[in-house]
Amino acid sequence: MKIDYWDLDKLSEYLIGKSVVSADDERLTLSDGIRLRFDTSNSDCCSGIDLSHLWPCENIITAVEVCDNETDGQGPYSAWIQVVTDAGIKRIAEAEGDASNGYYLHGFALSVTIEDAP
Repeated sequence: MKIDYWDLDKLSEYLIGKSVVSADDERLTLSDGIRLRFDTSNSDCCSGIDLSHLWPCENIITAVEVCDNETDGQGPYSAWIQVVTDAGIKRIAEAEGDASNGYYLHGFALSVTIEDAP
């Protein structure tokens, strides 16, 4: 199954109540064995984005948020998925890019593929 990172309801279904036991170049592995595989790059006619970081999270996730540093559509841009745990807020995924053409501001889709436990 493929979902977009900003679909918080779907993303939360997979993350809440679990921890992220490992992170590699493109996947987060959850405590139940489910893996979230992120597209390593995505671009279209108006913008481009690259997955830049993935991090594990040992604590149980209680909430999921998507944030970005959008300002005026110029210059570097980053967006990230952060989770809330009993130990605080922690980023688990981050993507970076730029406005590319400057007209449409920033815009991108970073899709996540849900892979069953091996």
